[in-house]
Amino acid sequence: MYRQLFLCFILCLISSFSLEGQSGCTDPQAINFDIMATENDGSCLYGATQYQMEQRATLPGELVEASGLAYLDGQLWSHNDAGNLSEIYRIDSLTGEVLQTVLVGGFENEDWEDMAQNDTHLFIGDFGNNTGDRMDLRIGQIDRSNLGNLIVSTQIINFSYSDQTDFTELLNANDYDCEAFFFYQDSLHLFTKNWVDEQTRHYTLPATPGTHVAQLRETFDTQGLVTGAAIDEQNGTISLLGYTPSGVNFMWLLYDYQPNHFFSGNIRKINLGTGLTNSQTEGIIFTENGSGFVVSENFNFLPPRLLAFNTKQWIGDITTSLEEPRFLETALDLKISPMPFGDQIRLAWKADYLENGVVEIFDLLGNSVFRKQLNNFEDQLLVNTSHLPKGPYFAKISNEKGVVSKVILKQ
Repeated sequence: MYRQLFLCFILCLISSFSLEGQSGCTDPQAINFDIMATENDGSCLYGATQYQMEQRATLPGELVEASGLAYLDGQLWSHNDAGNLSEIYRIDSLTGEVLQTVLVGGFENEDWEDMAQNDTHLFIGDFGNNTGDRMDLRIGQIDRSNLGNLIVSTQIINFSYSDQTDFTELLNANDYDCEAFFFYQDSLHLFTKNWVDEQTRHYTLPATPGTHVAQLRETFDTQGLVTGAAIDEQNGTISLLGYTPSGVNFMWLLYDYQPNHFFSGNIRKINLGTGLTNSQTEGIIFTENGSGFVVSENFNFLPPRLLAFNTKQWIGDITTSLEEPRFLETALDLKISPMPFGDQIRLAWKADYLENGVVEIFDLLGNSVFRKQLNNFEDQLLVNTSHLPKGPYFAKISNEKGVVSKVILKQ
């Protein structure tokens, strides 16, 4: 009787895990990875990570103060920052050579700091604010279909920060400078370069011409000055590029976060070396398959550079879900039987919601005991478990929309 009560208790515990999930660190690369966790709570911790970017090319004289970077139709575009010509440059991704120069009409380069893009427009951020007293912050919007011309017109997005009330001039001693933004889900997302506390604030702004107020969303301690930002449209990974006052270059990777809360998921710092190897890192963009480029401006006697990177080794197959957190679990309707199982176990689901899916089973030490890549037509799977010892296991089924996990028991 006691054995039956104990088994009932175990099954109830397993059922509660299956229905409610367990929060924790879900990234296998983290030092505190929790094999039992089914919902990422943003607690993952990582050891120090060093990475040397590929030195692709030295940039020509036209881009001695390269600041922003965009990737349009397979082509790289860049520009200079404060006080330079109001021009954008299409550059060769192998040699750094300028292939095309476009004059941006009606949009003086007060302090251009970054570029962003969506399907129809290129955005130029004229929001550099080293003194913290600018009241003419703006973003230029250019129709992408006009980039073949020698000169393009712009529409203007004027804005202010929702929380700024003090406009005292404080050169390199204020927290309202900005050099980084990207477009995502109908909005522009800005990240400040905080000279005083070396953090960054995330603001959102409508991507439409007119006068707007950038709304403060969240804050993160970047331990340095943020100079560029980009989002990988394929997997949702965000990169914040920057450097410390001592000249150490870094890249923060944000991934597996909750929708519209970029600092809620995994946050991993990648140390990129120093200005001696990279010059002063300023602009960043993703291209495809986790790869991307960085541009840096001249640093003392060192030239401006074009550098290449790849984040796949850290992100792997983790895809940030752009759906609501529990969408996949509800839509998939995963059923596992029998429970407890014996020499085999069957998993069944609604195939319409599992394109490019993977089924995995782990033991409680995190060792993989089964893995299968699914085709798009499968809606069930029978797994031979006769070789597995009795005890609890962890079943996971996932694709680009998210992960569904359940604790299972072999009797």
